[in-house]
Amino acid sequence: MRSKKEQIKKAFSRAARTYDAYADFQKEVAEELTFFMEKDPGITLDIGCGTGMVIESIKKIFPAATVYGCDIAYPMLQRAREKSGPNSAKLLCGECENLPFNQTSFDTVTSSLTYQWVTDFQTAFKEVKRVLRPGGVFIFSTLGPLTFKELRRSIEEARELSKKNGTPPPMDFIGKERLMDALKKEGFEDIRSKQELKERRYQNLREFLKALKNVGAVNPSSNGNDSLARGRLLREIEGVYEKRFSIPEKGGIKATYDLIYISSKRPAINRWIPIDGCPR
Repeated sequence: MRSKKEQIKKAFSRAARTYDAYADFQKEVAEELTFFMEKDPGITLDIGCGTGMVIESIKKIFPAATVYGCDIAYPMLQRAREKSGPNSAKLLCGECENLPFNQTSFDTVTSSLTYQWVTDFQTAFKEVKRVLRPGGVFIFSTLGPLTFKELRRSIEEARELSKKNGTPPPMDFIGKERLMDALKKEGFEDIRSKQELKERRYQNLREFLKALKNVGAVNPSSNGNDSLARGRLLREIEGVYEKRFSIPEKGGIKATYDLIYISSKRPAINRWIPIDGCPR
């Protein structure tokens, strides 16, 4: 049985060719993320860069920025290179918890919709601090606990109606407070956040699940016959979903994304100098 990280890597590798065609929401979030940059980001690292959406957005606004990208899925990096050409960004394969860069290498670190997949975000934040220069900026987006709340409720109700178990719920997402506490623990300061719920419309549940699969967003806890993609309880779930969460005025169904943006800084060093050997 594959580990959670191996399943995530496989899912995103498989989705590299279909990602851009289904990633309207991801592109929107990537563009919003760059609005948090108040000045030229300098030497920048984009973690979980995928097909390069954040990199493209940064280069559009700050053409002089030097941008690096890393991703766990090599096919995603191949796709980013095909789109941008050999001179746009420096791309490396690597994990959030073990970044393939030297310490204090970057002025800015960004990441869009990546940390919800990380198995150990405390270690991942420690790595960000390691590669950031003193005074460097860390800006990222991720998904919060209310993400896919409609799907979660539909699965729970379908289980009760059919008296069956087996289909896993959508994966759990970490709340904003835990993320901010983890950043504080690593010594980050000037921590700011923004959280908003965004609804997306899909024709039906199957289209929604297909869209998730084609951007690599599958539940790494699912396995074999317990996978929604295998169809267990899918008909019951679909019936509940369309009954509870349809959009009569527009048609189709809705799905909620609980979007979290967080910005922070690595503290600058030598902020004061002792006088006569006495600390202030």
